[in-house]
Amino acid sequence: MKQVYRIISTYSADVFGVCSALFELKGMVVIHDPSGCNSTYTTHDEPRWYDADSQIYITGFSEKSALFGDEDRLFDEIISTVNIQAPKFVCLIGSQMAALLGVDLRAVAKRIERAAGICAFALPTDSAHYYTRGIYMAMEAVAERFVSSPATAKNGSAGESGINILGCTPLDFPLDAPASMSKLLQRAGFCVKNCWLRGVDLNSINDAAAVKANLVVSYGGLGAARVLQRRYKIPYIVGVPWLGLEREISAALREASSDEKEPVYLRSEMKPTDKIFIIGESVLAESLAFWWEKNYRVRPTVVCPTETERWLLSSQALRPQGEDELKEMIGRAEIIVADPLYEPICPRKAKFIPWPHAAFSGRMYKMPNLFDEEGFKDMTAGI
Repeated sequence: MKQVYRIISTYSADVFGVCSALFELKGMVVIHDPSGCNSTYTTHDEPRWYDADSQIYITGFSEKSALFGDEDRLFDEIISTVNIQAPKFVCLIGSQMAALLGVDLRAVAKRIERAAGICAFALPTDSAHYYTRGIYMAMEAVAERFVSSPATAKNGSAGESGINILGCTPLDFPLDAPASMSKLLQRAGFCVKNCWLRGVDLNSINDAAAVKANLVVSYGGLGAARVLQRRYKIPYIVGVPWLGLEREISAALREASSDEKEPVYLRSEMKPTDKIFIIGESVLAESLAFWWEKNYRVRPTVVCPTETERWLLSSQALRPQGEDELKEMIGRAEIIVADPLYEPICPRKAKFIPWPHAAFSGRMYKMPNLFDEEGFKDMTAGI
């Protein structure tokens, strides 16, 4: 019962992380579920739904199908839709019911690939993991299947200044973040070739290995970074270039090495205070804590409720298991930076600084663009 959430929200599921990551690639994403997942994703987590075409479907399998199996029906309906929509690829993902029933989506994907002659794959989602894991798996799959070696890239090498940004989706960043982030990095002397997976198509993804380095801005981008490092010796670093951190990010990118060690990361081991807390996704929160330390000479304590890897967090970062544990951790806080839906469990005397996060509160609030002055001014006013 420690992991029960009674007051605050929960983070978006791995199924929705996959949908968000693949949304713009003109592939067909099929959620194997009775009903509900598609509407929850579109109404809560996807700001692009009403402004762009998409091929995200739900299978709507019935109780009878659950009892007796429905792989043939699933295969037939997907093939029929593929013939009509002509997607670039097919990705099959399952919700809790599909996972509990043990539906072999990988086998179905192989049948589709043979029958339709297009790339088809399945990812092991089950809605029991957070969105960060879904983005990780989706970007890893894209890197494995659609990126060519630098020698065969259609548009050639991006030279010593070319980089990719990996892990940028609307679940973690506002819609205008890619353009703002690219401008900051351009001023620092870098040319952003691709922002995964925003404003890209499979042709540009095909050339993603023709870069000097990769910049991972969320845990979700780490899967693609590791594939590109392993296959093409492209180094990567981890960190978000919030306004004011361009120098540190630039230095780390220039020093990045293609060896197998974990990369340079925007964080320090300065002892954090137990009076200031930042709650959020690991890479975003640690980078914001670094910015805070640089500007205010004090390091907040990072609280990461989402799935990640321990090395992405400073040694004293906190990993709560549920609402009650989190409430106890922040009980002595004087300043808390977090999504507005965390405020009901925060100490009344603490100053609460809203940092909206779409993966937590959906489209209820507008996420600040912390790559420009206005975004930081709005968030840190009155500190």
